[in-house]
Amino acid sequence: MQENTFVDTVLSGMSEVVLYQDVEGRILWANQAAGESLDVSPEELTGRYCYEVRFGRDCRCEECPVPGTLHSGKRQEGEMTTPDGRRWHVQVYPHRPEDEGQIAGIVEINRDITGAYQARDQLRQDREQFQRLAESVKAILWEYNIKTDSWDYVSPQAENILGYRPPEWTDLQFWVQNIHPADRGWAVDYCMECTSRGEEHTFEYRFLKKEGGVAWLRDEVSVELDDAGNPAVLRGFMVDITQRKEAERALQESQKNLEVTLRSIGDGVIVTDQQGRVVRMNDTAEQLTGWLHREAHDKPIGQVFRLTETASGQSLQCPVKRVLKQKVLQEVRSDTTLISRDGGQHQITCTAAPIEDGEQFLGVVVVFSDVTEQYRIKQRLRESQRLVQSTLNSLSAHICVLDEQGNIISVNQPWLEFAVENGADLQKVQVGVNYLQVCDEVEDEDRETARRFADGIRSVMRGEREFFDLEYPCHSPDQKRWFVGRVTRHVGQDNGSSRVVIAHEDVTERRLAEQRLRFLSFHDSLTGLRNRAYLEEEINRLDVTRQLPISIIMADVNGLKLVNDAFGHEQGDEVLKKVAQILQESCRQEDIIARWGGDEFLILLPETSSAQAQAICDRIAQACDDVSQSDVPVSISLGSATKEEPGQEIYEILQEAEDTMYKRKLSKSRSTKNAVLTTLLRTLGAKTHETEQHAWRLQQMSLRLGEELSLPASELDRLALLASLHDVGKITISEDILTKPGSLTEKEWKAVRRHPEIGYRIASSTEEFAHVANDILSHHEQWDGTGYPRGLAGEDIPLLARIVAVVDAFDAMTNDRPYSEPVSVGEATAELKECSGSQFDPEIVDMFCRLIEQGEIDVGRG
Repeated sequence: MQENTFVDTVLSGMSEVVLYQDVEGRILWANQAAGESLDVSPEELTGRYCYEVRFGRDCRCEECPVPGTLHSGKRQEGEMTTPDGRRWHVQVYPHRPEDEGQIAGIVEINRDITGAYQARDQLRQDREQFQRLAESVKAILWEYNIKTDSWDYVSPQAENILGYRPPEWTDLQFWVQNIHPADRGWAVDYCMECTSRGEEHTFEYRFLKKEGGVAWLRDEVSVELDDAGNPAVLRGFMVDITQRKEAERALQESQKNLEVTLRSIGDGVIVTDQQGRVVRMNDTAEQLTGWLHREAHDKPIGQVFRLTETASGQSLQCPVKRVLKQKVLQEVRSDTTLISRDGGQHQITCTAAPIEDGEQFLGVVVVFSDVTEQYRIKQRLRESQRLVQSTLNSLSAHICVLDEQGNIISVNQPWLEFAVENGADLQKVQVGVNYLQVCDEVEDEDRETARRFADGIRSVMRGEREFFDLEYPCHSPDQKRWFVGRVTRHVGQDNGSSRVVIAHEDVTERRLAEQRLRFLSFHDSLTGLRNRAYLEEEINRLDVTRQLPISIIMADVNGLKLVNDAFGHEQGDEVLKKVAQILQESCRQEDIIARWGGDEFLILLPETSSAQAQAICDRIAQACDDVSQSDVPVSISLGSATKEEPGQEIYEILQEAEDTMYKRKLSKSRSTKNAVLTTLLRTLGAKTHETEQHAWRLQQMSLRLGEELSLPASELDRLALLASLHDVGKITISEDILTKPGSLTEKEWKAVRRHPEIGYRIASSTEEFAHVANDILSHHEQWDGTGYPRGLAGEDIPLLARIVAVVDAFDAMTNDRPYSEPVSVGEATAELKECSGSQFDPEIVDMFCRLIEQGEIDVGRG
C-alpha cells in the first residue's frame, strides 16, 4: 500500500471538507466531501479559487483565516458562512516542503457546524432550559453582570475543568488575574473592545488552573444591551480545548508523519485490510472502542467495532462488511451506539470508505465521531418537551398557545377534555384553528364576553399590555361555574414575538367560597336569618323620609335558658330555628328579619304603620300558640314602635320597641317557665318509666317523716316539691342508660352522676323552684362524705335531702325497676339499717323503719 494513496484515501473518507491551495488561493487538491458540498467532482475544483467556488466572491472573504496563516506562518482558524447558509469551522495549516523555508501551500480543513450553530442559537432562546440541559456538558456556562460587576451564574463544570468553585468567581478581576500572563493583555482588550460594540465574539486563551497547570479555553460570548443600548450582561460558555490544542501542536510539529496526524485528529480512525481485519487505529479510536491498537491488530473489525441501534438495542451490521462487498462509501446514522470493550456506550456518526489504488482494492477506512453529548442534549431537549407537555396535561387549567395570526399551535389535554365534556365542536378548538376568528364569530349570549376576550388577546399580541385577565360565567344545565381566562406572552420567545399562551382556569370553588363568605358575613349561621351587622347597615340605609313610617318589632324567646338547661343547647337551638321560621312565615317579603342577639330577634318594617306592625305581632303570637318544638312550648315576647316623623331618632324607636318587649316578657315569664317545667316532668316520667304512684308514694312517705321531725308547714311544702323534682336533672341522660338492666360503664356512670348539678341549674332558673335547688343538688350526698357531687358529710347535708335519700332508696328497692327485681319490706328496711351511718343519716333511718314497723307509713306498691 503506497503512502500517498493511503493518505488520499484517508482524507477522501473524512466527513470534513479538505482543500489544498497554493498561496494565491487556487485549489490544487480537494477530497470527496469538498466535491459533495458543492455538488461537483473533486477534479472540477482543481485550479479554481476557493472563494470563487465556495463563496461566489471575486476576492477572499474578510473573515477568511488563510491570510493570517500566510502572514504568521502558523495555523489559524475561524468560522465562515457559505451562501447556502451553512456554517463552517475552518482550520488552516501552512505547508512547507522539507527543503524549503517558504510556505508552498495551504491545507484547509472545513467542518460543517451548521447543526451545532443552529442548536446553540436555539438553546440561547430558552436560557433556563439550556442551563438545565447543559449542566452535564463539558463546558463552563456563565453570565456576567457588567453593572454589578458580578458573575450571576457559573456552571458547576468550572470546578471540574479549572478547579474553581462557582462562588469563587467574584468579579471581573478574578477572571482577568487568572488568564495566563502571555494572553492576558490581548484577551482582555479584545473582549472589552467587542463588548463595547455589542458584538458577539469568540476567542481562545490560556487560563491558570487552581491546583496548578494551564487549561486552554475557547470562550464564546454574547452581549445583551440595556434599554439605552449600553452593554449590560455578558453570557457565554468556555469549552476546554486543551486536548485539541495539544493535538494541534502535535499535528504542526509532526505534519510529515501520517501516524501522528491520525492520532491527533479528533475523530476515531480504524483501517482494515481487504478481509476486514484491523491494521491501524488512532488514539481516539482506542479510547472509544476500549481496544489498544496492539490488541486489536489483525482482529475482525466486527469484534472491535460493535454497533447497536440506540432505540431497540439490536445489533447492527458493521459498515465495513458492506464496503467490502459493495466497494462504495457507507454512512451510519447518528442514532447508532458504539459498544466499547468494557461495555461502555457512545453515540457516533461514521463513514466507511474503500481504500483504492487505481483499480486495486486495498482495504477500508472507518472514520467516526463521538456525538454522545450532542445526542444527549437532543434527547434531553425532547424529554424536556415531553415533560413540559406532560406537566401541562397534569394541570387543571385549560391551556393553548396561539401564533402571531391567532392560530392554535399547541393545547394541553384538559383543554380538549373540557371541550368534549361540554359538547363543544372540537373542530373549533384544535391545533390549526384560528382562535381569534372563533371568538369573533360567537353570536349567542356569550357574544360580549367572547369579543372582550379576543380584544384582550390582540392587546397582548400588540405589546400594549403584559397580560390580560377576564373572569366570566360558564354555567352548565346542572351546575353554576365561573372561569378566569388569562393571556400572557409565549415563554421563550423574543421580546418582539406576538405569540401568546391562553389559560382558562376553573375558579368556581373560589367564587362559591366568596359567596359563602359574603353570606356568612351578613347571616346568622344557626337560623339563616340576617345578622345584626347587616341589619344595622339596613337601618341606616332605610332611615330616610320616603320610607316613613318605619316600624320596628323586637322579639325575645321566653324560657330559653330553662330549655337549654333542661333539654340541652341542641334543643334550645331547635327552638330558635322554629322561632325564625315563624317570623319568616308571619312577615311580609319586604320586611327585614334579623337575629339581634342570643335569644333576641329584630324586624325592620319600612313604610309600615303602627297598626300594621301590631297586626304582624298578633300573627306571630298566634303562630307561637299553635306550635311547639318537640313538646317544648315556643313562646316569645314582642314589642313594637314606629317612627312617623323625620326628626325622630331611629335608635330611640328601637329602644322604645325593646322596652315594650321587656314589659311583656316580665308578665309572661312565670307562665312560660311553668309550661316548660310541666313538659320537663312529663318527659322525665316517660324516660324513666316512673309512674304518678311513685311520685305520690315519695311525697306521702317524705311528709310523714317530716311531720315526725316536727317540720313547719313551709318546710313540708318544700319537702313535697323536692320529692317531685329531686331527679329532674335526669332529663339530660339517655333513656338507654336510665333503663339499662345491666351494670353501667364508667362513662355511663359519669353521665348519671351529673344529674344533681343539672337539676340544680334547672330549679335555679325558675323563681318557683329556686328554694329547693340546693336540696336537689345534695340528694345523692352520703352521711360518711363519700357521696356526690360535693362530698358533703353528716349534718352539712341539707335535712330535706337526707330525708328524700332514705325514702327514695326504700321505694326503689320495693318496686319494679329496669335494673333490679323488687324485695320485701323487711329486706328493704334491713338494707337501710345496714347502710345507716355510712350512706344514710342514722336518726332518719331509725325513725323511718320504726314508722313502717308501727304501720304509720303506707308502703303499698304501685
